[in-house]
This record gives sequence, structure tokens and C-alpha cells, in this order.
Amino acid sequence: MKENVEMGFSIKDADAGWVFEDIIDYGEFGNAMCHIGHPIRYGYIVINPQNPEEQHIYGSDCICKFWIAMEYKEINSEKFTELYTKYHPLFMRFAKLLYQLRKYGIQVPQFPQNLAELETRVAEMKDHFRGEIRRRRTEWKKALQEYEKQILVKRQKKEFLEQNPVFVTFIENQEYIEEKLQHSPFLFKFALDMVEKFERYGNLQLSEKQWSIIRQINDQMRSGNPELAEKIKQLIPTITNNWLKTNFLPSLVRQLEYKANLSEKQLEILRNYNIEI
Repeated sequence: MKENVEMGFSIKDADAGWVFEDIIDYGEFGNAMCHIGHPIRYGYIVINPQNPEEQHIYGSDCICKFWIAMEYKEINSEKFTELYTKYHPLFMRFAKLLYQLRKYGIQVPQFPQNLAELETRVAEMKDHFRGEIRRRRTEWKKALQEYEKQILVKRQKKEFLEQNPVFVTFIENQEYIEEKLQHSPFLFKFALDMVEKFERYGNLQLSEKQWSIIRQINDQMRSGNPELAEKIKQLIPTITNNWLKTNFLPSLVRQLEYKANLSEKQLEILRNYNIEI
């Protein structure tokens, strides 16, 4: 698109790849000036993405020219000037709807060539925009509700574990449930059910009988290798490697409360650090 007096900086910025960034409310009309010198209340910030510090502030009229120049780089500038001059309010409405469509990822229509097409485009865009936004707002509302639910569950899980250390032990043991409880279908099913409900709701209302079963499961899970766990525990103060001392070896101690043996990979790590157990 070739520059003309009607498009001015709008075409320059659009052709240079500048993008709309934000809006500033200056409180009252005339409290600020756009970069061309027009008095404004709302400043529409357009930035150079290659250098975000480089920016222009447009008024509500010129930003509409910018949005059109961004979308229709191939249009005839004289046609733009004609529509802009003769049908200014409707043309500005077209530009604002154009921005909203692009903002929400809706396909933009072809550029109007006359008043009839301009009126048709605006009517179609309004209908399309309203329907699409209603649909998207419903999706956003559902997504927000789901996010809020996840946050609530996360907070409830934290509070529940803080108040019930017995359940902390139970949750920490869940990776050993199948191995340790396969002999008892009832306890196995009960444990899986408790884990599922905790992950879904975060806060459980358990009877004393259910707490008793959880304590019973905790006791059964602690059937590992306490002798080896104690040996590693006594070894920790003599270790100088920080990762071994604060992470790896303490994790082995916790594991050996429930499992009788270390994996071959874990034994290999110990050998690599010349640690004999």
C-alpha cells in the first residue's frame, strides 16, 4: 500500500511490521497528545517488535487506520481514503470489529469496495463476532472454573496433609501399594480408592474405621530392610559429596523402609562413588 495523507504514519508502521501492544487511559480528553499531535484521552501503543522501546502512541481514530493497514496491505489507498472520508463512523466501526476478530483468531472478511459492501461487512462481522465471542467466553469460563477447581483441590490437599500426618505416610507409600498389598485384595482396592479420592477432591472425610485401615496399611508397607537402612543412615555424616549426602542416600533410607533391596542402578551409583554397604 502506498502512503497518502489520510493514512500517514499508520501505513508506515504497518508496513514496517509494528504491532499493537496496549491501551493507556489518560483520564480526560486532551490530557495527552498522540505522536502526530492530536489531543487524546485513550492512547493506543504500537511498538516495533524488533525494538520494543521504540513505540508510537495513536489516538482512537488513527489506530483504526493502523488496524486496517495491518490487515489489508494490498488495498488501494485511494479506495481507503474514499471510504474513510465519506463514511467515517461506519468505517471506524469496521476497523474496530476487524481488530476484535483478529484478537480472537476469527477470520477477517475481504475489504469493502463501496458503502453497500461496507454496511454488509459490518453487519456480518457484528453477528459473527457476537456468536463467536459467546462461544469462546463459555469455553474460557469452563477453563477458568476448572483452573479454580484445581487450585482449590491443591490447597485442600496441602491443608489435609498438614492436619493428618498419618495420611502423609500413606501417600508417600503409594508407589509400593501393588507390591506390598497384592496378598490382600480388600486392602489393595481400599488403598487405590483412597489415593484416587485424595487426588480428585483433596480433602477427605474419613471414619475412624477408615483411619484404622490406613494405619494398618502403613504398618504393612513398612516391611523393608531396616538393617541396611540404618547402615546407610550412619554412613551419611561421613560423606562429603553434597548430592549424595542430602539427596541420594536419604532417599535410599526412605526406600528401604518399604523395599528389601536396592536396584542395580542404585548399587552401580554407590560403586561409582566407592561406597560399600
